[in-house]
Amino acid sequence: MNRSPPVRSVACAMMLLMPLLAPPVHAAGAEQADVATSIVDALQRLGGPKTGLRKAHPKGVCFSGSFMPDAASAASVTRSPAYTAKAAYSVIGRFSQAGPNPAAADNTHDGRGLAVRLAPDGDNRMDLVLVSTPMFPAANPKDFLELLQAVGPDPATGKPDQARLDAYLAAHPAVGRQAAWQKSHPVYASYAATPYFGIHAFRFTNAQGQSIKGKIVAEPVGGAVGLDDDEAKARGADFLQSELAAHVAKQPAAIDIFVQIGEAADPTDNPSVAWPDERRKVHLGRLSIEKATGQECAGELFMPTTLTTGVEPIDDPLLSVRAQAYAVSFGRRVSGQ
Repeated sequence: MNRSPPVRSVACAMMLLMPLLAPPVHAAGAEQADVATSIVDALQRLGGPKTGLRKAHPKGVCFSGSFMPDAASAASVTRSPAYTAKAAYSVIGRFSQAGPNPAAADNTHDGRGLAVRLAPDGDNRMDLVLVSTPMFPAANPKDFLELLQAVGPDPATGKPDQARLDAYLAAHPAVGRQAAWQKSHPVYASYAATPYFGIHAFRFTNAQGQSIKGKIVAEPVGGAVGLDDDEAKARGADFLQSELAAHVAKQPAAIDIFVQIGEAADPTDNPSVAWPDERRKVHLGRLSIEKATGQECAGELFMPTTLTTGVEPIDDPLLSVRAQAYAVSFGRRVSGQ
């Protein structure tokens, strides 16, 4: 029998449920609200008591920098000012380490996150909330809640229930797909040398009214840089923040932002399925990370459902529940729960 992955094997999924506060993309009923609250409850049980910190990915570092849109390229797929502005503009963001543990090790194959606020003017804002795997370990909110409950302790005994988790994993192959993807990729040498993905598909529409379905992809300029297991071990459990600070003190780190264009067979309603790597990508611009700012952005709300003109949600059932979960989680965080 295959043994289940440890709690951190679902860390990349947990990192998506950032404690943010914003109205949901779609009106949601009581059932969605209950699922959202239950997801936050399950995350909090897994993470344990930690006041004033994010519930899913408390370990991380903020940064400031700029975004230079590739307006000529981006205009072919979207009219969003975030990508078609004619000049670079200032941005803030946050890199994070996956999982509920504020002392999570940096030198493992666990997931990472990148959040960036693109706000070229006061009327337009798009928050990118990306992770380091191109798929989610659950197809919908209910499956994700059941995964968190299966990973967590049995309410009756307070101990892990291996049989329950094995049964869940056997019935839900999405977890295995994500775990296999993580295992097959290296521990990356820097937050800024890690590739990141938007697991949700959005509709991008240009000024001519033409639309495509697409997912955001972020690629380090110069390529991703991986470590072998011995190199990762030698770096220690807390190397990422200091590495980023040392890097940008010498020169900015650069990450290119693309939209990966989906084809007819590529699903928009199932974030557990990655689109093929060979799908065409359109360059939207270049992110320049210029200063590591510690925990300066700790109170900021990076929301994946904050979208500007020219970018719209399609039919992913996870988005609206995420928005409600963010509201619940953020409320608990600011109230000291």
